[in-house]
Amino acid sequence: MKFNRSQVKTYLQSSDFTSLFIEELGWDYADGSPIYLAVDEENYTIEAAAQKRGMMVYHCVSDNGILPNAKIRKKIDTEITSYSQEHLIIYTDKRQEKQVWQWVKRESANKTKAKETTFNITQSGELLTQKLESLFIDFAEEENWFFGSFYGKPGSKSLKA
Repeated sequence: MKFNRSQVKTYLQSSDFTSLFIEELGWDYADGSPIYLAVDEENYTIEAAAQKRGMMVYHCVSDNGILPNAKIRKKIDTEITSYSQEHLIIYTDKRQEKQVWQWVKRESANKTKAKETTFNITQSGELLTQKLESLFIDFAEEENWFFGSFYGKPGSKSLKA
């Protein structure tokens, strides 16, 4: 399987994160019921989109349809950590025109650093596609894949940027 930039962009534009990760990035289906959180008097639904070796990808939408701000995203991440230590959360607005991709690097037990990338469906998607290429897992290399892949393969852009 080769990394298909065009199809990745199509899935980004349509906010089809499960197909993006399963069909194009070589990840696996995730089990689990949706997670419902209330943070600062707003309700959020978080659904598992995909997983690979314990690394979860979640899609989060608020009941009011508005993207949560950075402070709220940090609180949501803290809550989600109790379900899955290693994860990526994709926040979208109700119309799924805007996306914030959040991965929190755990530097130590008490120290974290959020890495975020913003995408709007009016954009080409090239920058995010370049970053997602570091998450592409070819069947031949799956055995050697590890979470450090988030820092990128040599010569590729990663989610850290």
